[in-house]
Amino acid sequence: MKKESRIYSIVNCKCPRCHEGDLFTNKISYNIKKLTEMNTHCNHCGLEFTPEPGYFYGAMYVSYGLTALEMFLVVIGMYIFSPQAPTWAFYFASLLGVFILTPWNYRIGRAGWINLFYSYDKNAAKGYKI
Repeated sequence: MKKESRIYSIVNCKCPRCHEGDLFTNKISYNIKKLTEMNTHCNHCGLEFTPEPGYFYGAMYVSYGLTALEMFLVVIGMYIFSPQAPTWAFYFASLLGVFILTPWNYRIGRAGWINLFYSYDKNAAKGYKI
């Protein structure tokens, strides 16, 4: 994966402008307090991660899309490997998958949202404060 690509920034939860600084203060965890702690600015290029109040409300749409896709894939996978399973097993498996991937969806949703509005800048990657 190229470091200059948006996918790199989203998957690794890096700053969308320099791809060096971390969006979140901690690694992924199921601890709610640690999961949601974001840096206010990029420690490499100085980009402000929350330019206005309520900026990340749109990240819910990205997270919702990921959740729907994951539920769909779990149900299709179960249908392929065990088509005779009862209906409750399909519901249980899809909800379990969503629960397990919730921290990942939260972070990828926010990283995806901020990457819609900022793009990679070579000068910022070199450490120049913009």
